[in-house]
Amino acid sequence: MTTKRLGPHPRNTEAVIHEETIYFPVITAKDFSPSVTKQTRQVLQQIQERLTACGTDKYRILSATVIVSDQRFFDEMNGVWDNWVPWHDPPVCTFLVAKLAPEGRKVGIQLTVAQ
Repeated sequence: MTTKRLGPHPRNTEAVIHEETIYFPVITAKDFSPSVTKQTRQVLQQIQERLTACGTDKYRILSATVIVSDQRFFDEMNGVWDNWVPWHDPPVCTFLVAKLAPEGRKVGIQLTVAQ
């Protein structure tokens, strides 16, 4: 069994690869002043970059936990998510409402992906 950690930080890593499964933390927008749509696009861009860096793509996402900081954001976030996620091969999804730190973050997405 092999485990590899990518981009370790004091409290977290950018990804953990165990065997052929990649675990990502909750990814949030770097600029959290824009709209929910813009934050969701930023998050999906970061996800795309991390998937590419790990040698995989969105078609291999096994599960996603999508978090919004206010339930009123779901429709706006889903408009972006639904256009990005492979409609014929969607992952298992959990949608949650939770506070995201720091203040101003509206969307976060956590993934488990096959390599």
